Amino acid sequence: MDEPFVILCGLGYFEIKLLEEVSKLYPTVALDIDSIKVNSLKEQFKNCLLIHADASSILTWKKLDLKNLVAIITTLRDSDVNLEVCRIIRLNFHLDKPIIVLSYDNDHEEEFKQYNAKIIKPIDLAVETVIGRLKRNYSKAINIGLGESEVIEVSVLSKSHLTDKKLSTLKAKTWHVAAIYRKDQLIIPNGDSIIKINDKVILVGHPKTLENIANILLKGIPQFPSQYGNECVALENQQRSIINETMYLAENLLAKWTLISYKLPLSDRLNHPKINVPDIIMDKLSEVFSFKEDVGVYVLPEFNDFLHLKLKFIFKNCAKPFLIAKGAYPYKGIIAVMNSFDMLSVLETTIELSKIFNIEYKVLLNVMPDNLSSLSEKIQIRKAAALVRDFESVYKTKINFKTQVKNPVIGTIEYAKHFPNHLVVLNYDKNSKISFFKPHIDYLITKKIKNSVLVIPL
Repeated sequence: MDEPFVILCGLGYFEIKLLEEVSKLYPTVALDIDSIKVNSLKEQFKNCLLIHADASSILTWKKLDLKNLVAIITTLRDSDVNLEVCRIIRLNFHLDKPIIVLSYDNDHEEEFKQYNAKIIKPIDLAVETVIGRLKRNYSKAINIGLGESEVIEVSVLSKSHLTDKKLSTLKAKTWHVAAIYRKDQLIIPNGDSIIKINDKVILVGHPKTLENIANILLKGIPQFPSQYGNECVALENQQRSIINETMYLAENLLAKWTLISYKLPLSDRLNHPKINVPDIIMDKLSEVFSFKEDVGVYVLPEFNDFLHLKLKFIFKNCAKPFLIAKGAYPYKGIIAVMNSFDMLSVLETTIELSKIFNIEYKVLLNVMPDNLSSLSEKIQIRKAAALVRDFESVYKTKINFKTQVKNPVIGTIEYAKHFPNHLVVLNYDKNSKISFFKPHIDYLITKKIKNSVLVIPL
């Protein structure tokens, strides 16, 4: 042909419908081995060139002028024939034009990929469409991108830690909000955008992460640490072993668990169904933080080194939540320290963990004496009280909220002494520096407290 055209291989019922639409875009050449079918369709498709030919024969292709070819669509039921079409186009004619394969089985998928052919499965499309209609609140895009559920649409039906807050505060690494639909209006999200109940959102990211995020938006199901990543990495230090606490955490947190050894090999081989123990010994903490990408939380030992340099390194370099395991488990409760960088995030994480572990939680705020409090500190006190009231209203419960006039570090440590097996939760600004002249509250609490501490960098 003297103009750009498309070749369609196969003329079944579905392919005839496809030919009707493709021919509106490009002049189309259609091949089929059934001469009766080809002749019967010529009157209907006068603007197309219908040829009685075997698409798997190289002779057929040699008779065609492929100079202006735009793409090939092969829809034959036999995967071997479709594969042969790909082989001829790529190896005999050395064409790099797009090849689209409509596949009705799982045969030869890797071989199709080797020929850079795009596989579309009509059955999967139909099933997903039907399921999407039935669910109405959750659907996967299987013909966009990789087609591996890395793009989904979700209706926001439940209040959670993902709703009613700026997207920039979510610190999402393995997923992103691509679009928000609110009252039939499209919102292109930015860092200041907020997800609200009854919104529809388009999410992109790792499929497993998106599945967890969808559950949160649909049902408010607690999913920590999946909003940060799907893997948990624990670092075993024989001087301060964390193995038992790690096993306890692995029984409660849904994630892929990996235990690696620090400095020395494990004294005993750990056999736990949920914890992978690779034959790896790490000598530097920096290696731990680059070991895996999709980490949701690190479980780290309490280091007793000179000047606590290792803990300072962790605070400075860890970009994901980390739990300093001090052996204070099983957890009987959780303490949310509101003297943190983001009180809302602390409270949300605490409530989420309390659901996962099925334990109570307490909220603590240390304040200066009223005559010594600055205006900003007084505003923070009112903000903390308002947050607690809001959460009490949302969750229809009374929150154990204690305000005490004490130094944040000393007050938290003294308070936690009364609750030795309570997990302490706090967060900090990861850009803040640890210095002698400006005390780092979260670092000092983590260093001195006897409880295990979950720390979230923001």
